[in-house]
Amino acid sequence: MKWPRRRTENAKNTCVSSFHRPSSGGLPKRPALTHSDRSTGPWQFYDNLIDLLPDGVTVTRVLLGRVALVENSAGGVGTASNDRGGRRERAASRNIIGKPLRDIASLVKSWDFELASLGVAALNSWLNTPEHFAALAGPASSQVAGPASSQVTESHSPLTCQAPGNSSPDLTTGHSFTRKMPGNSLTFPVYRELSHLSITMRQTDANIFDTHPEAFAGKKVALVGHFAQGIKALSPYADLVVIERDPRGSDLPDSACEYVLPEVDAVFITGMTVANKTLPRLLDLATNAQVYLVGPSVPCAPEVFGRKVQHIATSRVTDADLAFQLGSIGARTPEMRPATSRFCLDIEFVGVVPEVCR
Repeated sequence: MKWPRRRTENAKNTCVSSFHRPSSGGLPKRPALTHSDRSTGPWQFYDNLIDLLPDGVTVTRVLLGRVALVENSAGGVGTASNDRGGRRERAASRNIIGKPLRDIASLVKSWDFELASLGVAALNSWLNTPEHFAALAGPASSQVAGPASSQVTESHSPLTCQAPGNSSPDLTTGHSFTRKMPGNSLTFPVYRELSHLSITMRQTDANIFDTHPEAFAGKKVALVGHFAQGIKALSPYADLVVIERDPRGSDLPDSACEYVLPEVDAVFITGMTVANKTLPRLLDLATNAQVYLVGPSVPCAPEVFGRKVQHIATSRVTDADLAFQLGSIGARTPEMRPATSRFCLDIEFVGVVPEVCR
C-alpha cells in the first residue's frame, strides 16, 4: 500500500504548541461541559439510537455467551457479537429480566463492553425487525423484489399513524407508526431525516463482500475488522488495507484509522464498533468514503446514521428459540445463521439533510 500523505502546513509546530505546558505551571483547567455540549458530542449518536425505542416494552429473555441475545415483550429478538473488552461492572447491574427495553438498550453506553453488547442486542430486538422495516418503507423508500423480500417488509399486525408518545420533538416528524397488539400498542418514532433518505432494502443470504467486488477495482479500500471473506474477495481488485484491534499478519493496528480512513474510497466497518464506542469517530474520519456497516451487531437505523453511512449489511433473528439454543451451546456469529436472515440497506441522500443528522 503506497498512498500519498496529506500534510497540513505547520502541522509539526501546531502539535508542539498544543501540548506546551503554560509557564504559570500546571495545565489549564478544561471548562465544565454544559448540557448542550454533551448533547452534541459522540454520546448523542447513542442517545438517538436509544430514542428509537418505545416505552412500555420489557426484556423477557437474555443470553450472553459468544453472542448476546435479547428478546423483548413484543416478540422481537436481537443479537450482537459479544465484545469481552473494557472494564467489568458489578454483577448486580446484570439483573435485567423484566426491565424496560430502553433501559437495557442504554447499556450500549457502558464501558463494560459485554454489557454494551447486550445493549446493542436490545437495540436490535426492536430495530432489526419486520415492523421497523415497514416503518422505514415510506414514500422515499423502496424494496427490491426477490424470493424473500416480502419477509423483510411484511408486518404481522397493522401499522397506523398517531401522535408520537415520548419521541423527541427535535427529531421526529410529529407522527409515528404504531403496532397494534391485544391490549397494547407499540410506537415507532419516525425521524425527520427519513424524508431526506432514499432507502433500498435487499434480503440476500450472500456475503456483502461477494456482491460485485470488481466494482472496487483500483480503489483504496479499508476494512475495519479482520474480515477474512472481505480480504479474499477484495484483495484481487482493490488497494486494500486491514485495520484490526488485534492485528494479524499485515494488519495495521486500530490507531491507523486516524491516518488511513481520510484517504480511502470505501470502508467496511465491523458492527462491533458500536459496543466499543469507536464508531462515531470512525464515521467522522470516513466522510470522503463510501461507508459500509457490516455484521449482526449493526442496528438497522438509517434514521440515526444520517448522511455518514451509505450501506448497512446486517441481519435479523428469524427463529428465536433456535437462536437461544445455539447461543446456549457457545455458537459464534457464523454458527447462528440457521436462526438468522441477512439483509442489506442501500441509502441515498436526496435534498438537504437536517443539522441533527450531520
